[in-house]
Amino acid sequence: MSELFTDLASDDENEEAIELLDENQITSFDDDNLTKEQAEEKTRQEAIRDELRKKFQAKKTDKKKVFGPDCEYNLYLQDDTQADSAAYQWYYFSVMNIKADTKVRINIVNLSKPNGLYSKGMQPFVYSTHLNKTKGKGWHRGGENINFYANSNVNRFNKMTLDAEWLSDGTPNISNDSFKKLHTLQFDYRFEANYDIVFFAHFVPYTY
Repeated sequence: MSELFTDLASDDENEEAIELLDENQITSFDDDNLTKEQAEEKTRQEAIRDELRKKFQAKKTDKKKVFGPDCEYNLYLQDDTQADSAAYQWYYFSVMNIKADTKVRINIVNLSKPNGLYSKGMQPFVYSTHLNKTKGKGWHRGGENINFYANSNVNRFNKMTLDAEWLSDGTPNISNDSFKKLHTLQFDYRFEANYDIVFFAHFVPYTY
């Protein structure tokens, strides 16, 4: 019996070990007819079980931190339609119906600016309806594990204005178009409250 407890008290404990202690060890004692030695043994086993459970819960928490987010989303931006050359940089969207303590990873995968401040660790702007109602907190920088990098996607940029050059077959002349690599902005956000509505933006939205 002592060897079993020594093994279970090592760094390899898991839920099965806890269940084994619960079902086959502690419950085997007859509480109405315990000798002094049995009572001491039961107390020792209960202490081991409680310690194993604490370690197991701590390991689950550590794994959650190490292995990253609980869910992940890829976002694609529409181009700035009023620009001569299509650009993908501004964004404004919301995420909702997420349970508290859920970490979400967001990848915006088609940003066109190669040297944004995100590469220096700049955070996106965040607005949480929960934080606004409970703490009066408005737009603020938020998110963690900011990452900005060139990806394998390429987009064609052209000047589709009214005086664009057209070929004889009615198609636009794309010989002067340029091809640019796109970039990904990646960040994690942990929701603090159940079913909070959280807005994310490149810059704080404004109204007239």
